Amino acid sequence: MINDLNLYLDACSTAPPLDLISNEVSRINDSLWGNPSSLHKYGLRASEIIERSRNEIANRYRIAPDQIIFTSGATESNYLSFKNGLEDCKPGRLVISSVEHPSVIYAAKSLEKKGWKIVLWPVDKYGIVKLEYIDELLSPPTKFVSLIWGQSEIGSIQPIDLISKECVKRKILFHTDATQVASQGLLPLDKFNFDFLSLSAHKFQGPIGIGMLIVGNRIFDMLSKKQKLDAQESSIRPGTQPASLISALSLAILNIKHKVIIDNKNTIFDNNPVSKITTEFRESLLRLEGISLIGHPTKRLPHHISILVANNRNNPIPSRVLVRLLSEKGIYVSSGTACSSSNLSDSPILEAIGIDKSFRQSVLRLSLGPWINFNELNLVPNILSDVIESVSKEMY
Repeated sequence: MINDLNLYLDACSTAPPLDLISNEVSRINDSLWGNPSSLHKYGLRASEIIERSRNEIANRYRIAPDQIIFTSGATESNYLSFKNGLEDCKPGRLVISSVEHPSVIYAAKSLEKKGWKIVLWPVDKYGIVKLEYIDELLSPPTKFVSLIWGQSEIGSIQPIDLISKECVKRKILFHTDATQVASQGLLPLDKFNFDFLSLSAHKFQGPIGIGMLIVGNRIFDMLSKKQKLDAQESSIRPGTQPASLISALSLAILNIKHKVIIDNKNTIFDNNPVSKITTEFRESLLRLEGISLIGHPTKRLPHHISILVANNRNNPIPSRVLVRLLSEKGIYVSSGTACSSSNLSDSPILEAIGIDKSFRQSVLRLSLGPWINFNELNLVPNILSDVIESVSKEMY
């Protein structure tokens, strides 16, 4: 029966943790809970868990263990990349895209009072940066570029490989928030040019509260000259490391079975298990009257769907109302990025891609994962259609 649905379609916000992840956190918290900085048995066991996990992750990503800085998640990693990348630089120009995550925008704006000039890289109607600006924006005095790899609100993928290579060639520091892309396959970090890369465990069925800032080779060399590499997270992120969360993060990464391939302008999700299902589901939603896709139709996260919702008279339907009503029916979706969905102001992402102001509160985001009951998924278009119709009758 429809009332028995329990269909979670908000993976871009948080993916449900795997059972083995929850078990791992409990196992370590129950018996291996020592402070990893302590020199006795309990501390040494916790420290061993952390360094074993660091080595396992490094092997998976084909990087050096010391390039991994454990953080509370991508938001903190984004902040630390700006802090550590720019603290010794004379102010210059900092370039971010106009579709960045709020944490990157806040980090960038905090530097304006220190003399940095913040420039937004314009995007097209799909939210992808316009490459005709590459020479202008990557010329002096640009010193730092930060681009989100896969946009969490609209799903579009940036030509990250091409831009990162240009930054390296021009000796510009490059950061990317790779959180959403990392959830969809193992990243080829040994073949990717970057200085800072952020991700969160809870996007790929790991625990909430743990993530990583991964530093590239040239940044690692710079940090090794001024940081104590044997201190807590090389003194970049001091504080007691949570051994249980770090071990669970490693376990979640070990559980990622598929690969991400980067090729100049393209990011390819090799044999991603939910890609075909997401595409078919998206097409079934787009057959509904009043539904239209936002973001790029093909250069997008393979598990992500973002739609504008209107009634049969093309009047916008408030997505917050739809989220609530769908939740009552056991279908759990989002009205946008989790870090701003509680904010009633217009999304700067939707403004940047030219969405009409009257529709900026009418976006639904649906994101899938391997836990989906596909028989239940087929019920969603009809339920959504009924909900839209009922809301429309009440409003108009």
